[in-house]
This record gives sequence, structure tokens and C-alpha cells, in this order.
Amino acid sequence: MISYYTGMLIVSVSNRTQCNRYEDFAQKLYGSRCRTITSALNLACLMGFITAYIVYIKSMLPSILLLFWTEQELPNFIVSDGWGQIFWATLFAFLMLFPMSIPRSINALRFSSFFGVLCSVYLSLAVFFVFYCDKELVPYPSQNLRDAELFSVSNELQPFELV
Repeated sequence: MISYYTGMLIVSVSNRTQCNRYEDFAQKLYGSRCRTITSALNLACLMGFITAYIVYIKSMLPSILLLFWTEQELPNFIVSDGWGQIFWATLFAFLMLFPMSIPRSINALRFSSFFGVLCSVYLSLAVFFVFYCDKELVPYPSQNLRDAELFSVSNELQPFELV
């Protein structure tokens, strides 16, 4: 719900300011100093996301490949802990992430955004099916759901302890 609301706010600001980027929004609404701050925050946020994706891909892809092939069937540089992770990180960074970072217009990024949504849906479905289908990993999914503490609400306010 919050994501939908913020998305609609971005569309509204874009329509009113006739701008397409966060930095341009900040420039038009708050001035050049806020544009610089927005640009730095965007850069920091994106660097964190890119690092997380690269770490995930480089550590998981060799394991995923080993589900379908043996180590002897695959080249050593693809599945080894050292060179395999460097290979997959480089491949992912320069063949997937770099081309998606080139366009400057929001309109040109619709395909990248769609690809990101598809990746998120795939990851969600993979976690869902592993949870319900892998009886070795999760023997009793319904019992796990019953035992899970999804929300813990307390009526008491806990004061912060000073160390």
C-alpha cells in the first residue's frame, strides 16, 4: 500500500514539475543543494542494491548449476569458490547491470523495470515452492506457520537503557 502511494506521488510530482528524474525533482522543488544531496543518496542506495545483487548471484549461481550438473561436467572456473564467484560477479555486473544503467530517461527504463519485477516474482515463487515442496528443508510447513511469531505487539513501553 505504501509502495503504491509513493509511486502515485512520484507520478504526480513528475506531471506537475515536468521532470523525469529524482535529481530534477529536487532541483525544481528545493534548489541545487538538495539536488546534490538527492544524487548522493541515490548513488549510495543503488550501490548497496547492486552490491547485494552481485554477492547473491556470485554465491548462488555455482550452487544452482551444481543441482543440474556435476562438478566434473562443468569447467572449473565456473563452479570454483574463488574464480567461479569472480566469473559470475563480472558476468552479471557487465552483461546485466551495466547496460541497464546507461539510459537516462525513465521511459527507456521500462524494460529494465519489467525485468526487475520478473526477477522479484521468480524469487518469491522460488521461496514459496521451496518452503512448501522441500520436505527435507521444511518438514511441516503448516506447523512452521502456526509457530511463527509474525507480529509481536506489546502494551508496555520499554524505556531505553543507558549503558
